[in-house]
Amino acid sequence: MKLLFQFLTACAVLLNTFQLFAADFEELDKPPEGIYRGQILVGGFFSFGIPSGSIIDAEKSFVKGSTHTFSDSETTKALWITHLSYSYGVFGEYVAYDHIGVYAQFGGINVVQRTDYGKDYSNSRKNLYAGVMFLLGPNLHLTDRRPWDVSLCPMIGYTYGKFHATPIAESAINSNESGTLEKTYSPSGSKTLIRSIIYGANLKVSVFFSGGLAISLGGEWIRIPIKMDGPIKETNPQTGKQYLKGKSSGNIDNMRLFVSAGYALKN
Repeated sequence: MKLLFQFLTACAVLLNTFQLFAADFEELDKPPEGIYRGQILVGGFFSFGIPSGSIIDAEKSFVKGSTHTFSDSETTKALWITHLSYSYGVFGEYVAYDHIGVYAQFGGINVVQRTDYGKDYSNSRKNLYAGVMFLLGPNLHLTDRRPWDVSLCPMIGYTYGKFHATPIAESAINSNESGTLEKTYSPSGSKTLIRSIIYGANLKVSVFFSGGLAISLGGEWIRIPIKMDGPIKETNPQTGKQYLKGKSSGNIDNMRLFVSAGYALKN
């Protein structure tokens, strides 16, 4: 909710900024005409959802059967983890032809891992992946000069960021049956800089308002290929499991709800 509030605040500032420039476009006070050739759209976006893929499966499999002992209460709990994916940034589109635009977005992308011990216990939250991304693709529009639209945009781009395998396990998995914190799981090679081609698509419904305001809601899928420098060299000390079964690459599939707000600079 905090991330959503920050996004809405940023959108409000962005929209107010565009209102200051609206006077330069005499046609913006006309009724909304939607998408058409020559139109330019700019704005901000936020997306959030649940990630999947071989990397997420490996994270869950690695900690399955593990426990964590809270030293202050001497309570032992099963180690459960959950994941959340979100992205945020700015977008722009130029409608080069009827029903076809060139769409681009730039921003940050995060995949977060969190423990789930229950509300009565302290939970940890760490980044599995954090980076920046740039995506570009053709946006295919269903309508022409209507106050609503449905669009599909296949995209390809690039991401640069840090991948940290088993971030929760490093601090949560105790090394022996008594659960003492004398030694914890501490793998070698779990952190890797990622420079990778990413790809995906978004499908969204847009509504246009007088003054040029455009609001969109839909879904998106972005795949991040992950390639580590090599296999993680230490196994789970409680279960004997090896991360990714000794492999050094996999994927993170980000399935997210997509929300955007912006302005049509020609209307």
